[in-house]
Amino acid sequence: MIEEPRPAPGVWLPVGNGFELMFRYPDLGMDSKDAGHVSRSYVPSPAARTPLGRRLRRLHEDLLEHRWACWDTVTAWMCGGYALPVRLLAALWPDALWREMLYGAYVTGDDGDGGFLREAAADGAVLTGLDGKDMRPGWQSLVIAHPVHLTGHEEMHERGQRLGLRQRLIQLRRDLYAKPADVRGNAVSAYAGRRVRKLPTFWGGTESIGGYAVQDLVSGGEPVQARFWVGAGRTGETTRAGDLVWVGTGERILPLAEVDDVAWSEGIRMAEHVCGQMRVRPEATDDAVGRPWTPPAPPRTLPGRTAQLEAGLLPPMALEGVAVRARAYTHPMLGHEPTIRLVDDATASATDTLQAAIGFGAPTTGEPLARGVAADPGYPVWAVLRDPGRAAVALAARDDLRQVTQSARFARQQPRAFRPAAVTAEFDRVAAGLPAEHLPAFWEWAGRICLVAHSTVQAAKLFGRALAAERAHPGVWEAELKHAAFRRFALAGAVPATALAAHGRELKRAADPVAAHKEFAELLSLFMAGGRPPTPVLLTLLKALAEPAKADGVDAILETLLWQPVARHVPAEVWQRLAPEVAALAERSPHLADALRPLVPPRRS
Repeated sequence: MIEEPRPAPGVWLPVGNGFELMFRYPDLGMDSKDAGHVSRSYVPSPAARTPLGRRLRRLHEDLLEHRWACWDTVTAWMCGGYALPVRLLAALWPDALWREMLYGAYVTGDDGDGGFLREAAADGAVLTGLDGKDMRPGWQSLVIAHPVHLTGHEEMHERGQRLGLRQRLIQLRRDLYAKPADVRGNAVSAYAGRRVRKLPTFWGGTESIGGYAVQDLVSGGEPVQARFWVGAGRTGETTRAGDLVWVGTGERILPLAEVDDVAWSEGIRMAEHVCGQMRVRPEATDDAVGRPWTPPAPPRTLPGRTAQLEAGLLPPMALEGVAVRARAYTHPMLGHEPTIRLVDDATASATDTLQAAIGFGAPTTGEPLARGVAADPGYPVWAVLRDPGRAAVALAARDDLRQVTQSARFARQQPRAFRPAAVTAEFDRVAAGLPAEHLPAFWEWAGRICLVAHSTVQAAKLFGRALAAERAHPGVWEAELKHAAFRRFALAGAVPATALAAHGRELKRAADPVAAHKEFAELLSLFMAGGRPPTPVLLTLLKALAEPAKADGVDAILETLLWQPVARHVPAEVWQRLAPEVAALAERSPHLADALRPLVPPRRS
């Protein structure tokens, strides 16, 4: 008889086939034992295929994803300069994985004082100062300081080590890059032409979308995204890097003079790591690294409401967005340690269902801690929310495709591990058992999996299936989710021009011409950023949408195009269509005229 998991980690459990498994928490290790021989962090297939082995593996994968989510969130809080309510940190502190990322971080308060975070509780935060003394400053909120704003961060790191405070968060040992005083233009070209691997996944904090390595940041109080072109070749091929740009609201490429010091340092740091040109020792060591640093004199700009909303940190009394709460789940294999998720109310029921399928109990929730944007309900979350009566079917589909998802992630390091034909056959098998109303969201989710593996061509095909399924069942896929899917796949270079043109024709029939033009212009900008040149049909549609909206035709798109790598591959026919706008733009801006000259073919006499 196979034992049920006991309410504590670190216990050997017979799983059948002569094997025993042990789950370690919070280091998230799984050990196996066969005939007395112990293998650390390795589970043989005969043990993994048992019912209990599968349950433990699912728990292990879920907690690994949770740990990376904690890492990414705390890093984003530091890079954004957000004021974090102490009661928010106190709600997260019981979770060992949140605590791992927050413990030892150097934080500051409104009074300018600072210290190393030791504990966050309902009655306030406990800090350790540089002198080694504990203090309770009584702050209502605190900021995880970015080292750009700290004088002597190397000495702080060494002092923290002597006090026994080791940071999991890469903060005081972070590489820093000073912004030159006389930067001009819209792009950093110093890395153009460098030989790099297309998939820069060997260090934390960077995602790769289409031909870009990207990082979400805050500059001047507004959300921006640093994008570094790393090439659009095959997965794993060595390619040539391009420019580094910072993109703001409405796909506007920021002039470099507008990029603040933190966003600049983080963008350059990303490019340096991707190119393998680190000038200091690896950040993951325990040694103090970096260069002597003098913080910039101008005061930093606090994140605005838009940035706070996107980060889920707008004050709970605000009117925008949806409430965000801490939901604490317990699991027999974790003992008394809860797993705490920051979840918005709009997707809370789906999160509870997904956690219950892994073996977690009903959550304990509290008052709203903040307000934010509702999470993107990809499949199967979409099905759990929209069709709860058939949620079990969607959850079974997720389990069936678990191996495909793992191979997609593994393909970042081993490209041959992902075979598009076999993966598509598996998708077809699973889709055959799903309700027809689920197929738009399912095929979009399948496309996302291919994007993870950087199989752009296959992702474009699957996104096309999602659009075809949506046309067969109009109204099933909400307009907001459809637009978000177009954004995601367009930036990845996985939206064919024909699909974008068909979407543009649908937008022409929209009731609000201003919103329709804005949406199509944004998607066309992302389409170009994803490495695809604009076609005459797309430009004609943009002009047709601009007229009833009383908007500026293609001027903004043309300015955006100039700073995209795809500008060098625009067909002559497109430049002919744009001749009036090109002439007007060149006359208006000598700087842009210089950028246009090598791109636009000479007019025939």
